[in-house]
Amino acid sequence: MSKDQLKTLGTVTEALYLREHAKIADLLKREALIRSNLNRLDKQNRESTQSHDPALLSQIVGVDLRWQVWHNRAREQLNMELAQVTALKLEAMDRVRVAFGRRHAISKLAEARQADDRRAHQNHQLGRLLDLD
Repeated sequence: MSKDQLKTLGTVTEALYLREHAKIADLLKREALIRSNLNRLDKQNRESTQSHDPALLSQIVGVDLRWQVWHNRAREQLNMELAQVTALKLEAMDRVRVAFGRRHAISKLAEARQADDRRAHQNHQLGRLLDLD
């Protein structure tokens, strides 16, 4: 493989790796947002159960039931979104690993090619020096 071909292949594999890495970064942001929303929802739920005055309990029962229904639905929705994002993230991680492997392999090929070229150049120089005698 020529130097130009290795350079082109290196550029392409680097671009593919960066593209896949950017996708996973977006998924990680989405995952963090969903987890943050779940934590906020749990905090709101804890605060709502701690702030009741026992004297008003009979008036609050209806509101509490509606809150719990809403809370459970919102939590279920966020958990479904989290599961979907996690599945997408796992798929994306597989693609990142493959892209990284390709990038690494091309990098190692280029390094080996450079080492071969250096050795060939050194051997050529040594041959020229030996011919001077």
